[in-house]
Amino acid sequence: MKMIVRYPGYTSKAITFSIDDGNLRSDKIFIDILRPKGFKGTFNLCAAENLSPEEYREFYRGFEIANHCKRHPYAFDDAVEYAVASEPFDKEKADPAFIYKHPELEGFYYVSRPAGWRLITDADTYIACIKACRLELEAVFGEGSVRSFVWPFSEQ
Repeated sequence: MKMIVRYPGYTSKAITFSIDDGNLRSDKIFIDILRPKGFKGTFNLCAAENLSPEEYREFYRGFEIANHCKRHPYAFDDAVEYAVASEPFDKEKADPAFIYKHPELEGFYYVSRPAGWRLITDADTYIACIKACRLELEAVFGEGSVRSFVWPFSEQ
């Protein structure tokens, strides 16, 4: 038996688009290009905080929504031993050899990366963050509407 994969519209070829981070200004540019041409894509959202649920649904109408994890953290690397600084985080004085407790987010730390200071967390907190983001996005886009997860940062 021979099977042929077909995409929507019964075409055998497709280009896929995946747009990161839910930046409304940037996403509008993409949507204004894609929607009139009938192209579909996936928008990887970290949160839904700037518009009402109705505005979000209309803004991303016709596109897939993927969970991209609220706060966009890195995950602790099990092969690395982290030294936690005893002093509070001060971006100007922070030593990149240490990680710093976030003053408000339990289980989150600041870690130095080539692009600057970023959030990092342990596996349990990360999984809780993923679940919370999916529930928040589904509260806006509908239960079961967020079917995929996209790791923040390429090295994950």
